Amino acid sequence: MTGQSALHDYDADPAKTEVVRYKGMSDPLLREIASSLLGVVSRRPEVSDKLFVEGASAMLAAHLVSKYSNIAQRRASPSQALSYDKLNRVLDLIDHRWAEEIGLDELAAEACLSPFHFARLFQKATGLSPHRYVTERRVREAKAKLGEGRLSLVEIALESGFGSQGNFNRIFRKHTGLTPGQFRIKQRSRIGRTRARTANRSTGSANTTASLPCFLNLAPGPDVVIARAAQGADLWRF
Repeated sequence: MTGQSALHDYDADPAKTEVVRYKGMSDPLLREIASSLLGVVSRRPEVSDKLFVEGASAMLAAHLVSKYSNIAQRRASPSQALSYDKLNRVLDLIDHRWAEEIGLDELAAEACLSPFHFARLFQKATGLSPHRYVTERRVREAKAKLGEGRLSLVEIALESGFGSQGNFNRIFRKHTGLTPGQFRIKQRSRIGRTRARTANRSTGSANTTASLPCFLNLAPGPDVVIARAAQGADLWRF
């Protein structure tokens, strides 16, 4: 379906379109896509793989048709922007199902587009691929759960849509530079420092109040507060 959608973008007949072989070809993007897909198939399948594989397939189809097919010289039909309403429907779907397995075809159907066209227009509208957007949403939710400190890492992995703790560790570290465990420790340390500073300020305020008893009066004039020290005649205006 993705390949046919890509050919439709070039107004090409699938029966007459073929990939042309090039000797000595070096293509960094093609190598990157292939390496990413190889990494997925060489390990145990995860819940988050479906959207990635389908998105990578759309990118691969577009690249092959535009660079290495017998119609590569043709210009693709200009793509319309993803409308505000369609984008909102897709984002609402993600908001409700970010922890579940979501496919590119499901997101595309919500926007009434083919998977190939949807992937292109979504990235144009948000700056992120559908897979990257959903993954970042999962990472954001996982950060919140790690900060709360109520659930184990395995529970957070499952509730956040990563499928397993191993997959959670790998993706979370890729996006944040820290493992989930390291992130939790860092958050606890930050919260502890904040509480300590708050306690110190409260203690300092109490000491100041004890050493300088005073009362407040409203002086004549708009919104002027005068504080008179009980043990002297000094006036303080705020």
